[in-house]
Amino acid sequence: MEPSRSKGKKRKRSKSSRSDKRPLTKEAKVRHVSVHSALLSRLTPSGKVRPLTFLERTLLYLFGIICLAAIIVTLLVWKSRSTPQLEWADLGNLPTIEDHALGVSSEVSPDDPAYIEPLLCRGHANYALEKIEEILSTDKAFLNVRRNETQLQAIAISPWLGLQDDILFQARTDPERLEIYAASRAGPMDLGANRKRIEELRELLRQLHVVK
Repeated sequence: MEPSRSKGKKRKRSKSSRSDKRPLTKEAKVRHVSVHSALLSRLTPSGKVRPLTFLERTLLYLFGIICLAAIIVTLLVWKSRSTPQLEWADLGNLPTIEDHALGVSSEVSPDDPAYIEPLLCRGHANYALEKIEEILSTDKAFLNVRRNETQLQAIAISPWLGLQDDILFQARTDPERLEIYAASRAGPMDLGANRKRIEELRELLRQLHVVK
């Protein structure tokens, strides 16, 4: 009888040892969190994953859009500043504008959206070039103002982003006038800045009785 009792006790001990090992296997499990859940959800103090609220998601998307816009603007500014300046001494005619969204030109068809009226001079066109040189040279919004007997070129800088645009005036006769080219150096559009800039200059020259 005694040997059988000892066997029973041994069996009970083996069961208890197995039950002690089971909780250890459960605690050894590791929670795996995907990259998507890590970006669009939060871990609470208890370790559970809580989805972001609508406001939090909206702010996250807006932050991403702002970062993307900042990168695009930086690339545009870099491109506009790294583009070589026009070789004005070799230009017989105004450069062609491939897209009206880039700027304006007085040598395209009047039906073209990029068309702008040339500056009709009251006197000689060379005198008008001299006055434009005086105006642009004292304006901090213009760089590299250069003039010869027949044309003037400058680089205009936008006040907010610092984007650069090419501006070119060429003297013509019969009648005395200045043909105009003004376009963005970086693209894809100038948002009407060059047309506005030229029209403001035209009005100033009218007040000085230089153009009609």
